[in-house]
Amino acid sequence: RGLAGFKCPRILLVADTHHLQQPLIGMLRYATSEPFTRIVLLYDRHHAAIFRSAGIRNLFWFPGLTFSHSDETVRKARKAAPRTARIAFVGQAGKHHPRRVRLMEAMKRSGVPLAMQPLPQALALGFYGASLVGFNASLNGDLNLRIFEIMSSGAALRTDRLAAESGLTQLFAEGRELITYGSPAELAEFAAQAIRRPTEMRKIGSAGERWFDEHFSAARRQAKFRALAFDGVEAPEFMIPADEKARVFFAGDTAAQDSGFGVQP
Repeated sequence: RGLAGFKCPRILLVADTHHLQQPLIGMLRYATSEPFTRIVLLYDRHHAAIFRSAGIRNLFWFPGLTFSHSDETVRKARKAAPRTARIAFVGQAGKHHPRRVRLMEAMKRSGVPLAMQPLPQALALGFYGASLVGFNASLNGDLNLRIFEIMSSGAALRTDRLAAESGLTQLFAEGRELITYGSPAELAEFAAQAIRRPTEMRKIGSAGERWFDEHFSAARRQAKFRALAFDGVEAPEFMIPADEKARVFFAGDTAAQDSGFGVQP
């Protein structure tokens, strides 16, 4: 509170508006209650039009900003060990992730060597780096941090097919830096084939490495975020197209709605 007293750029980093209770309404209320210079979406670019429709104009997107690993850690992960012909997953797969559980069970039934580890973030890259393929399943359409972890490690990224509004297809090309799936059956079928095609998987993993090094090394992440935070300059690959910003979800005076939004100029 009281951010108007700070005579410097005031940046709100928005994450996790895709789960828990009233995540969007709560964040919209806060985002319009303080004079933020810039509001930056991290994982939920597909909510950009909702923020814009609620009156927020100083909106930007910077996916994967919370990637916390140094370039040295990334290099070590890529050389962690000879890559094992397995599909690796780091994360939770319990009662709070029923879709993820179904997807993983489908792969197990097909006899795929699936390796799951609930590792701390500091150890995740090494696990992916020693694996041929990294598996990801979004939660309510988020473009999550696991995508960047798998890609940085050089494992071939297999993730679910997301809507264009997520930004996934804006950043990466199908069959080049990643391979997507749309159902448990499609995932299981691919998984069985992938293990038998290590050369193809390494090609995709190498393309992911190149994308990461070109766009997302530590120096590049820092430079891009500094330009955004202090000067309002967006990285070209992270720009939200104008046609998406023009959509309207809330009609009328948003300041008068029961949700209590304020409207930014």
